[in-house]
Amino acid sequence: MTEAPTLGVYVHLPFCKKRCTYCDFCSSVGREDDIPAYVDAVIREIAARPAPGRRVDTVYFGGGTPSLLPPSELERLLSALARGYSFDKDPELTLEVNPGTVDRCRLSELHSLGVNRLSMGVQSLSDRALSVLGRLHTADGARRAYADARDAGFENISLDLMTGLPGETPEELSETVSGFLSLAPEHISAYSLMLEEGTPLFSSPLRETVPGEDASADAIERTAEALAAGGYRRYEISNYARPGLESRHNLRYWRGEEYVGLGVAAYSYFEGVRFGAPRDLDGYLAGRPLPRVDLEVITPSERERETVMLSLRLAEGIDRAAYRRDFGRDPSELFSSVTSRYREFFTVTDTAIALTGRGMSVSNALIAECLSALDR
Repeated sequence: MTEAPTLGVYVHLPFCKKRCTYCDFCSSVGREDDIPAYVDAVIREIAARPAPGRRVDTVYFGGGTPSLLPPSELERLLSALARGYSFDKDPELTLEVNPGTVDRCRLSELHSLGVNRLSMGVQSLSDRALSVLGRLHTADGARRAYADARDAGFENISLDLMTGLPGETPEELSETVSGFLSLAPEHISAYSLMLEEGTPLFSSPLRETVPGEDASADAIERTAEALAAGGYRRYEISNYARPGLESRHNLRYWRGEEYVGLGVAAYSYFEGVRFGAPRDLDGYLAGRPLPRVDLEVITPSERERETVMLSLRLAEGIDRAAYRRDFGRDPSELFSSVTSRYREFFTVTDTAIALTGRGMSVSNALIAECLSALDR
């Protein structure tokens, strides 16, 4: 008897104490009083969106600032999820944490509720940079929150590290990376600052001090080298982990597996259809059903393109046998012109086609070349 296919669940919690200067995510400041009503709305949505024949093996609480949720409200959410879905025996339960919103007591409560993985938005260990980003915490506050999480019993912690910050020097970044390595988390997400139109940083004079494209690429390269030397494997372009401690939930996205998004602005990919929910917090709280937006039925050709784009983000690359099974073509033949022209950026074996570390640094251009070859 075959096991039921697995499913990931993403729950968006759009509440923040303060909006960061770079943030373009769906979040609201000063509306913590709406949290109980929002949890009620998510619970209604869970009941209205069953997933028969699926086993939930990952749950990710993102935001916003999920760590603002009182433990009693998180407990209500977890209970509703357990009632609405069939869970795997060992699910990964991740909650995003802003270091400025937690203490040892709160973290202990989260751990006792069954949260077994934290994604902590540290970003930098430079107080200057944290101030520019509008973060709630200081460098010492981030270190203290991390220590509190360890004391609370968490054995799987991911830290966010942002590069390419306004006014950032190589020395400042090096100190942050060294600080992350000294903390020794299980997982590090390292990515470049993106200037999003409409954010305070986008219209700030500080925008002129953001490193250029070449400097930002160098920063990512140096960060990758330092993390590799520290024992972290780069399993995805922006993600590094100790062996066996990769983010199971995020791997779902990159491997094209199913997930259900709950709450405002949450996206789903289920039964061959991708769709999102609008950023209508007031409508959601009022009980109005959220319409599906950006609805897209994924055709076989679109799925093939997405497989190429997403697989090449991963160190494991394109699985040649799976590609032949799913699409009836050998990727080594499809992309031979690209892999031979840029052979220093690709690793081609009997089982997979993958980007090298250098290839990951110029992944956008290489993936575009592969998609062009696919179109031909």
